[in-house]
Amino acid sequence: MYRKNHAVIALLLALCLSLTPVFANGADTRTEEGTTSEGTTLDPEAEGLLRIEIGDVDLDGAVTANDGRFALLIAAQLYVPVNGQFDAADFDRDGFVRATDAREILRVAAKLRDGSGIFIYSAPLPPTTARPTTTRPTTTEAPPTEPPTEPPTEPPTEPPPAQPVIPPREYYFDPDRIAAKSAAIFDELEGRFLYEKNSHVHREPASMTKLMTAYVSSWFFEPDDVITVGREQYLVDSNTSRAGIYVGQSMTYENMLACLMLPSGCDAAYALAANTARKVYGEELSASQAIAAFVGLMNVSANDLGMSDTHYACPDGFPTYGHYTCAHDMAILGWASYTRDAIRRVVSQSRIRVYNADGSFFATMYNTNDLVVPGNSYYLSYVRGIKTGWHSGAGYCLTTAAVQDTEYGERRMFAVVMGCGTKGDRFRSLKYMYETAMAAYK
Repeated sequence: MYRKNHAVIALLLALCLSLTPVFANGADTRTEEGTTSEGTTLDPEAEGLLRIEIGDVDLDGAVTANDGRFALLIAAQLYVPVNGQFDAADFDRDGFVRATDAREILRVAAKLRDGSGIFIYSAPLPPTTARPTTTRPTTTEAPPTEPPTEPPTEPPTEPPPAQPVIPPREYYFDPDRIAAKSAAIFDELEGRFLYEKNSHVHREPASMTKLMTAYVSSWFFEPDDVITVGREQYLVDSNTSRAGIYVGQSMTYENMLACLMLPSGCDAAYALAANTARKVYGEELSASQAIAAFVGLMNVSANDLGMSDTHYACPDGFPTYGHYTCAHDMAILGWASYTRDAIRRVVSQSRIRVYNADGSFFATMYNTNDLVVPGNSYYLSYVRGIKTGWHSGAGYCLTTAAVQDTEYGERRMFAVVMGCGTKGDRFRSLKYMYETAMAAYK
């Protein structure tokens, strides 16, 4: 992924906003609703296809000022668009992305022009997963039905046992004991957030980004599928954490997932991103195109999960323009990713021996999350992962999962801290949050 030049962006944006609006009759050659840029009619209700609004360059489901900035980056050749991104940025449908397109996108974002109802179709979507609900059903009873006109021919079966009603519980979390700028804890059993602190404030996720990289890629690969490391490695910034993989190396998907999640390998993030994008869009994609296409899938998945305060710009979490999330959204992502078997197996382990595709030993990967490392002072036996993150702008971050057996069944919780000052702060804060939540069911 290219790193953006802020000065050039600011200059182009100023130029774009200063241009005189042009609405010449006949100059707009946009496609009709329900067609592609080539004019082929498509079913607006077709499943498995991405609906792209003209102007929604980052594919997050809304036309905002950020889309205007992306259009400027494309026009200035500072960013390589893929598939629907180019079509969405070409607002006047003339086959080129210019500053005038960015201006029109900005006008739509500011509601000075109506851009609704103009869309195209492009890339296939990954399978969807519903986001966590925030309320529980009040009853499990079926709606009343009319009595049968004839008696049943067989005796009725025993009704299923009623789901136990969970009595409401009160929680008190001392904010002074949560040394994080943002925090959240979601309880799957109760179906609600138990505590939130600045949970919708946009913050850099750092390497917690890799959790979305794992989540998206998990839909397209089986654990034993082979991943081959390619030239995308030359796009990985030199000042990042690495697992030590190399161009030409091959290993199974689950082994590569271990390289991604335990030592937080940015090299593994790029390998998974490129391999996933080429599996979805075709092997002909260049390294930069494949990474850009994968980032588009990350944003599609975030939108599908209801992560409304999240936007991705890279697969590894290296500081990148337009890359942010929040504690609330990370708890949702933690919940969604924990449903994926391969991710759940990998993130709960303190260390994993990784092998190449030919069976030869490569390296042992050690988990950077002290909450799952036995013998560590922060170790909690019920914590099951998930992903750490750090860089100087983000502070210390961590998304976690925890499991507790209760009289009402298994209780899963997903807690997040962002913007901690030290490693110890993130572990101590999460340990306090879990111990407080766990006490309610003892």
